[in-house]
Amino acid sequence: GRAALAPAALPAPARIRARFVRDTVFISGRYLKLARGLTQTPWSIQGQRRGEDSVEELVAGPLQKRFSAEATSFHSAGREDMDVRMLGDGRPFAVELINAHVLPDALALSEEEAAINSQADARIEVHGLTLCGKEAMEDLRRGENSKRKQYTCVVWVAKPIKRPDLAVLDKVKDLALSQKTPIRVLHRRSAMDRDKMVHSCECEY
Repeated sequence: GRAALAPAALPAPARIRARFVRDTVFISGRYLKLARGLTQTPWSIQGQRRGEDSVEELVAGPLQKRFSAEATSFHSAGREDMDVRMLGDGRPFAVELINAHVLPDALALSEEEAAINSQADARIEVHGLTLCGKEAMEDLRRGENSKRKQYTCVVWVAKPIKRPDLAVLDKVKDLALSQKTPIRVLHRRSAMDRDKMVHSCECEY
């Protein structure tokens, strides 16, 4: 027999479904963490949530809602502990808006910056929200390992001390240390020693 060259008639009209996805939008800025008890990202251990909120949720959540993004991804140059504040100039961060249906502009970002700060109950502040490129991710990774950081803490000691006892700490300069992986992050980081440097130390009595 002779093979049919044309396909059989379709029982119903053909349907074509297309989905359009916008390129990821990157927004950078700096955040200050003004309150303790706040994790940087949502944190659970053995199914138990640690902390009521996180910096990521207080920053990326409103941005996702404002610009109708399907999802977000939060990145920063390092992180601080849950019970530690982040002051000074703040920590650099970037948020990826995945398939945002509304494109941010300078005015919208300024309005959203004010909204985030007013809704955070003085727990965090964000500054300098601006559009950036994907290269910001690499800048954050470099900053995590290369930037000098300043820490302030209160120390209690078991025995009485006097101001001269602290002189040895005031003389610290470029002290090399070996830091073991903290127990609190062993669930997500390898157990190993990491080289650290204390550039200077200043004590108040």
